[in-house]
Amino acid sequence: MIDIDPASRPDPIAYLDHVASTDVGRGYKRQILDLLDLRPGQTVLDLGCGPGPTSPPWPTPSLLPDG
Repeated sequence: MIDIDPASRPDPIAYLDHVASTDVGRGYKRQILDLLDLRPGQTVLDLGCGPGPTSPPWPTPSLLPDG
């Protein structure tokens, strides 16, 4: 068994925030939003999807009545 000092392990939340803020992370989220094919009038529930610093602003401009 490998003995790892918990103090030396990276913070998983900080790691995920870092990855989400990269070009690759933002591109992945853009692909997911495109695949959802959201339309004006639809309801979106963003539940348990992270702390939100990289979430798109809701509502996204393309989902507004004039978007």
